[in-house]
Amino acid sequence: MRIGLLVIALIALAAAHVDAQAPAATQGTAQENAPAAQEQSLIGTYTQKQVCKGDGSDPIKQIVRIGESEVDSNFGPCMYTSKTWSGNVLKAEATCKSKSGTELEVSIAFTLNADKTVGFVEENSQYKSVLYPCPPGAKTK
Repeated sequence: MRIGLLVIALIALAAAHVDAQAPAATQGTAQENAPAAQEQSLIGTYTQKQVCKGDGSDPIKQIVRIGESEVDSNFGPCMYTSKTWSGNVLKAEATCKSKSGTELEVSIAFTLNADKTVGFVEENSQYKSVLYPCPPGAKTK
């Protein structure tokens, strides 16, 4: 029985490897790939509530860094535990560790706006902010 399960597992791994090697055009429709493109446009460094100067003078408390698996701000780092795109909105559950070491479970939402800003809401406390993108290569503290 164990050998049979091992064979099934190896077949599944081989199939996954072949699928991963397939050209991007065959891996899904444009609609299925849209969240990946949105996610790439969300990843970056931002400032809260003010336009990012990017010259090193932006206050450290206003800097927000959004990555593929985390967001880091003056509150502390938050690791996504789940993410879901709906249109231009990313909703995520995350575990955050405050500067004091306390861990909190939060629900957050990022809205990609046409003007390249990002609307941010921490749904539990209803904290809201607008995030302004920093230019590539910007100096941030």
